[in-house]
Amino acid sequence: MGAPPVTAQLIAVGELSPGRNTLLLRVPELIATLRPGHALHLVHAEAGGYRLRRVAPVTKIDLLAGSVEVALLPRADGGRDSLAELTAGAQIAVVGPIGQPIEIDSASQQLLIVSDGEGFAWVRLLAASLVSAGRSVVLLVEARTAAELPAASLLPEQVEIVVATEDGSLGHQGSAADLMPTYA
Repeated sequence: MGAPPVTAQLIAVGELSPGRNTLLLRVPELIATLRPGHALHLVHAEAGGYRLRRVAPVTKIDLLAGSVEVALLPRADGGRDSLAELTAGAQIAVVGPIGQPIEIDSASQQLLIVSDGEGFAWVRLLAASLVSAGRSVVLLVEARTAAELPAASLLPEQVEIVVATEDGSLGHQGSAADLMPTYA
């Protein structure tokens, strides 16, 4: 059956990368259980009585504020995202954590993370957590164009970011996989 939903308060709507929104939620009941790789299941009533259910990866945790940032991944049907249209103070039912945390061998001190634009939402918290634990992190990130890349400021400055764009507008022209032999 799973855990019952808890009510989260929306603090703010932000942007993870162009066209990819985030929701900053106050949900102190769940914060201690969240780890990199987890997501929250968001449940929101839509017009017409429909209930929108979305899986949203956890991208940032602020233990002191009791807040969690989650990413709204693009809808498969390309439709409008009513969750991104909510305003501060709105209430959202959430269930979580869902998914499996990303386990890292405690002996690993230098880590390579490879991501595309969609996957960045799933690895942002991982990279920040690893740096906080004193580990060295290189992130290979790819996108079709430089305009689709997430902002480097979303990660701690200790993360070495290496960019690959399909069109060559920034960094290596090609894919992040092309760069792996250099860093692995």
